[in-house]
Amino acid sequence: FPVQGFVNPDMGVVGAELYVLGNNYFTKWFFFNYNLGYVYGNKYLNHSLSYSSCFGFIMHQYVELFVEHFAFIHSHDVPDWGIDGGICFFPTPRLQIDLSYIRLFNSFSNLNTINVGLSYNIGLHKDHYKNLFWKK
Repeated sequence: FPVQGFVNPDMGVVGAELYVLGNNYFTKWFFFNYNLGYVYGNKYLNHSLSYSSCFGFIMHQYVELFVEHFAFIHSHDVPDWGIDGGICFFPTPRLQIDLSYIRLFNSFSNLNTINVGLSYNIGLHKDHYKNLFWKK
């Protein structure tokens, strides 16, 4: 979500995140997504700036591949940054299932993870189907 808040019951801290999101299609098969965000919170109530840039390739109306660079620039510490890549599957225009590999580099340790995600878009406008290559 572009704007989200969280409560950590262990720390009793409320924080917030605010993002500006963008998307551009170079061709009907290649796209570029990007965002810039502000994060406030954690047990020290620190500020962070986040950004990411993602290149994608639409293989089929149901399948996309992507590679992304992202970073968090903290007010209190060395920046965290990472890369990820993966595949997204769209069984319906509103449902997304994805599998990705993430490599995170930060001031404390390097982290490798494999993630599975599930998203459902509740606000997709019916005309957007044309942009996603879905047949009516």
